[in-house]
Amino acid sequence: MLVLAQGHLRLGKRRLAHRHARSAFQLYTILGSPSKMANAMVVLAESSLARGETKAAYLLGLHAISTAEKLSLKRLLARALDVTLCVQAVTGEWVDAEKTLVRRQGMGDIAHDSRFGAEVYFWRLRGQVEEAKKAALELRTNTWHSIWGRLELCRCLVQNGAINGTKKNLLELTALAERAGFQELANYGELLTGSINPRADDDRWKELRNKCRFAPWIELFLGSIELDARRLHARFETEKAIEQANTLRLRSVDLAHSAQTAAANRLIEELAPPATVVVFE
Repeated sequence: MLVLAQGHLRLGKRRLAHRHARSAFQLYTILGSPSKMANAMVVLAESSLARGETKAAYLLGLHAISTAEKLSLKRLLARALDVTLCVQAVTGEWVDAEKTLVRRQGMGDIAHDSRFGAEVYFWRLRGQVEEAKKAALELRTNTWHSIWGRLELCRCLVQNGAINGTKKNLLELTALAERAGFQELANYGELLTGSINPRADDDRWKELRNKCRFAPWIELFLGSIELDARRLHARFETEKAIEQANTLRLRSVDLAHSAQTAAANRLIEELAPPATVVVFE
């Protein structure tokens, strides 16, 4: 059941993954298997974060860390720290996130791709391009976490206007994701590509954008709004771009995505005259 949950999570079947992980947790609670319970908690934490349920994800991550420490399960502890780092980055708990990052780095290469995927994500939300680049250099395989981490670097570059050479990488990563069956990641890559190639295939862009607006993964959902705003700006459709950027800010606030709210504020400042900007804290 837990293996099914993990598989569904990677294939983008997130609702099904959440259901299986929750059932697995309930089963292992009844059977009294702490290690399997903790594994289920990590999957549930990742799934909850993807759904925008940050409080649940944080508590599940902490419980998984505590259990993994008691049972001396190093790989499980590493994965729990990775998920917790992502949650703390999303909620803007930067002091705690940096402590988690240091602790995770001290564990070395256990769950290598999970570690560096989470690090790139952390640095992307922190707005630190060079640090994101360094972490992404460690991602060389075709696992879900490896492709995701490299896509997060591409988004970091797009957000910071450093797009030279990014299109080629995005096309390669999108193709890798498609071959591996990671359709969410393939959609993510295609969104990023479309944002820096604003005149390409309007019909496909609209289809992809509208599909991603209903995605059960907040990064794909919010990303579709942000990247549409950037594409519109690149097409000199500034008013529509500002409208999308404001929608992004509102949706980010609704989901308690502090880091994306801050990014939305920066994007609005880029697009709108200073006198018209209202910043959300």
